[in-house]
Amino acid sequence: MNKLPSTEIKWETITNENGDVFIVTSNKERSLYYIYSFDGKEYTKIDKAKTPPELMKHTLPKKKRGK
Repeated sequence: MNKLPSTEIKWETITNENGDVFIVTSNKERSLYYIYSFDGKEYTKIDKAKTPPELMKHTLPKKKRGK
């Protein structure tokens, strides 16, 4: 996937302490939210939920820096 679906609204870009980038979007009705990872070239859908806070677990760093 090279770009976000045109049927979704982009709400937020999140960068965690490791530099990983995530995008939160929703459908036009705002009844379903999606989170994507972005590697600088491609978006990869990770999960969907009814509220944005349910998606925040995916933004946590996988490994601590320097470890």
